[in-house]
Amino acid sequence: MNITLLDGVGAGIILALFGLGILFILVAVFIEGVVMMKMKYHNVFKRALTHSLVANLVSLALGFILINSDSDFYNMEYFSGFVSLFAVTLVAEFGVLYLMNKKESLLRTLTVCVVMNLVTYLLAFLVLRFVDF
Repeated sequence: MNITLLDGVGAGIILALFGLGILFILVAVFIEGVVMMKMKYHNVFKRALTHSLVANLVSLALGFILINSDSDFYNMEYFSGFVSLFAVTLVAEFGVLYLMNKKESLLRTLTVCVVMNLVTYLLAFLVLRFVDF
């Protein structure tokens, strides 16, 4: 058996999963931007996308840190881990959105943040439920 071939296949699989992860993040940013527009949180789509991207990058970085911790509290194999990461995402993205949109009330920013993340987390849950990684 050729070990080099196995390494190449492994690299291809890792690259494919990485690409799917990037694709999901871009879809999430787009969906959250649309939610911001539909809820009239922003009236310029480019601004909504930019704010969504920044908020998602912050929560993504925090998610990487938490998933790599030794705690099963953030383990995505369990529903409780999924819910825990949802809560962390809400707190992180709410803070980022509020800092970028101080003219909006706390309640309005929180409402938009909850709705946009419910939509994207539902999508993530469905993808993880029906695609066996």
